[in-house]
Amino acid sequence: SVVVAGRLWGVVLCHALGGPRAPRQSLRATLEVLSAVVAMRVQALGHWAQARRVMDWQALLVALQAEGPGPFLARHHRRIMGELNLDAIVLVRRWEARRAGEGEAAAA
Repeated sequence: SVVVAGRLWGVVLCHALGGPRAPRQSLRATLEVLSAVVAMRVQALGHWAQARRVMDWQALLVALQAEGPGPFLARHHRRIMGELNLDAIVLVRRWEARRAGEGEAAAA
């Protein structure tokens, strides 16, 4: 079995066309090593993807500080809505509302 972060991720099987039979110990050991290598690679890819998301969010925070809330929202709203699974974003600042997303043309 391929276990990643304590959860079953997949299974490595050895199938014989002639019916059930026990694989040799050397084959079993090879498959166990293969399972461990696959588990390590899957876990490493997961860590890489998570680190990439963190870096992307940090870049967005830097852009927010550099651009200011209004221009930042106008430029990056689709990306933020996609990441957070949102339909719209509303920014209220000094009693002025700006909306981005579904029905963008409608007044907020």
